[in-house]
Amino acid sequence: MTTTFRIHPAIGIARLGNAPLPEPSPPAPDGSWFYGPENVDDPPQDRYKADRGRVKKQAARFRIYEFSDDKLVREVTSRDAEIEWEVHLANRRATREGLNPGIPEERLVVDPGRAQTIAGENRRKVPIAGSFQGSGAAPRAVLLGHLATDEHGRLVVLGGDGKSFSPSGVDPSDIWNPDWCDDTSDGPVRARVRFPGGGCVEAESAWVIAAPPHFAPPVRNVVSLYDVVYQAALAKSPTHPPTHYDPLLRRSTISFKRHVYPVLERAVNLWWVTARDAKKNYLDPEVLPKLANSGACNAPDRERVYDELAARLMDPDAYNAAMEALELAEPQAKAVPSELALALPFFPWQVALLEQWRLGNFVADLERPTEEEPWIVLDKASLASCVGDHFIPGIEAAKKLRDSATYRAPFRIGIANMPGSLTLGLSIPWQADYSICSSHWPVQRPQVVFRGSQRKTWDEGVASGKAMVDDWARLGFVLPSGADPAYVEKERDL
Repeated sequence: MTTTFRIHPAIGIARLGNAPLPEPSPPAPDGSWFYGPENVDDPPQDRYKADRGRVKKQAARFRIYEFSDDKLVREVTSRDAEIEWEVHLANRRATREGLNPGIPEERLVVDPGRAQTIAGENRRKVPIAGSFQGSGAAPRAVLLGHLATDEHGRLVVLGGDGKSFSPSGVDPSDIWNPDWCDDTSDGPVRARVRFPGGGCVEAESAWVIAAPPHFAPPVRNVVSLYDVVYQAALAKSPTHPPTHYDPLLRRSTISFKRHVYPVLERAVNLWWVTARDAKKNYLDPEVLPKLANSGACNAPDRERVYDELAARLMDPDAYNAAMEALELAEPQAKAVPSELALALPFFPWQVALLEQWRLGNFVADLERPTEEEPWIVLDKASLASCVGDHFIPGIEAAKKLRDSATYRAPFRIGIANMPGSLTLGLSIPWQADYSICSSHWPVQRPQVVFRGSQRKTWDEGVASGKAMVDDWARLGFVLPSGADPAYVEKERDL
């Protein structure tokens, strides 16, 4: 019998926010921050701003699970053992090759120089800070985030304030801007577990990314970062697929709610934040029950929807090659071509799932969803709302996550990766991507929104890169309305 301890989510996502944390920061969510999704079925927050122009931070919360021969035994909390957490965040974006020639790397990396530790229950915030000098005469402090623990000793990671600056004062004009710094970050999460009686183990480490805000929380990318990480796991172990990361598939069980419904939901809801396509009816009350039924009488409905999706399928490698060509384009020419904008770059395993659904080989569990292991739920929820359909350069993480060599095991980032390495290559400052790439990331930064009953440009009034740096927190969030239209822009302060 082999006993192991693992931190989950394996890759956690925190998000920036400029709402000030109270002193001392409470261990439970308050008006300035909230926990990120811990279940893919979690509804969005009622509000994403503390008040006008102040966006709440999204915290990433980490737990430790005990496994025996790869079977879940329990979650280990402060009731069972003393848990000491260790987190090392860093920002390396300014070290992108060729971006800041002549400036020593140590002046471009925001790194506290060591990991920060925290232990116990309801611990108050522990700051994580470094500095950035660039071309400046002296370093300038950069706050990357805070650590805390909840009432059970679980780790809570809060990211930065969304602040960006340039020592030389040059306005941002491209995706990658020399002599700029922001307060995004990423790095490893470790934990030592000391049991009563003297036993001590080190849990399998995780990783945390402190990313920009998600301005359309109910809407998800057609291909998510979870899909990308799962594909990398398949590529790393082609002869022993990591089906333990989806026990349903290990049993050859295709769940409508867990595997098929997310694809339909993403294809429909993308309409609320883009001007790309006609709205699909897959989620309409008279249509969805037919698609969720495996009976032969509903085969024509499944065939119709499958054919509509299949007409837009594109090989992921070809799709990414075409999208990456846009990296060489001038800022004003970075709009996604229409043939790519409507493409669905599904991986082969995703297409295979849809084919089985079309044939009726699935569990019709829309009303009573098939249960999943709690650690699976955490891993999926953390990454399901993140960009995964292309990386030019990306939002939460760069194309490094596509490479199976990045991982030491499925979903586990290898120890050879330095803090800050997963976000290296992303735009700098992060607001530059939200300003220039209006058609690349419609879920994270909407292209168009319903403002009342009218469709409007989301970033109207924030025309330049400098304006996005200054006014990003005044932009609105796309949230449920409870009426028609179903999703509208709220909390806009412009």
